[in-house]
Amino acid sequence: MGALHDGHLALIEASKAENDVTIASIFVNPTQFNEKSDLNSYPRTPEEDCAGLEQHGCDIVFIPTVEDIYPDGLTEVRSDYGLLTNSLEAASRPGHFDGVIQVVRRLLEIMTCQNAYFGEKDFQQLAVVRHLVKSEGIATIIHSVQTVREPSGLALSSRNKLLDPALSKAALALSKALQECSNLNTTSNLMELKHKARQMIIDAGARPEYFEIINPDTFEVIQSLEKLQKARVVAAAYIGEVRLLDNMAVSVTEANLISELQPH
Repeated sequence: MGALHDGHLALIEASKAENDVTIASIFVNPTQFNEKSDLNSYPRTPEEDCAGLEQHGCDIVFIPTVEDIYPDGLTEVRSDYGLLTNSLEAASRPGHFDGVIQVVRRLLEIMTCQNAYFGEKDFQQLAVVRHLVKSEGIATIIHSVQTVREPSGLALSSRNKLLDPALSKAALALSKALQECSNLNTTSNLMELKHKARQMIIDAGARPEYFEIINPDTFEVIQSLEKLQKARVVAAAYIGEVRLLDNMAVSVTEANLISELQPH
């Protein structure tokens, strides 16, 4: 949706390595915002974005208008993908993934690309897009690209531009709380770990919205690690009035989980 950072540009790099032509779209999609104020405040930096894309070798930049994407006007289209569209982000932002599905479906209709690249930072969105493509038989392969982080561990996000220095410091609690859940084993008390992680976020002056350990395939909240080889920690929190989300993949072993939370 624009306000590009190194995380977005990593998608361009991934595409350039595997394709002859790379296209990027920039479109602040109104159908996936729950609050008009959030839509209005979303950072928009088109000239800066295009310069960054050109520098990284993007071949084509598609910047449509709302009329280009929705020629028949804005309409609500409901989709039910089970837990993917009814839990976590979906529960916190009703209708959000309906908008995501609308716009991704439309973009793939317009550009008919062989490969599309999405970041793992929006992990639930990635799962929704994969389900969309599979369920509707869309001939596009969806590729994931690991979250890009600042040296501090904070996941890069367009919304980081809205944080002042004090809030940026508070935002670090989100990634640190995820890291707290990286030292797990098959007998860990997940309720205690989640409580401790949420308290870390609160103590930093932020407001956690959710913090869960889930099965990354089904999105079910995990109660026990005994029968799993992998899990994912997902979280969302308000830093001041700025809502950030983050997640971390973990591999379950008899000893400790192996975390992907390393600065890139």
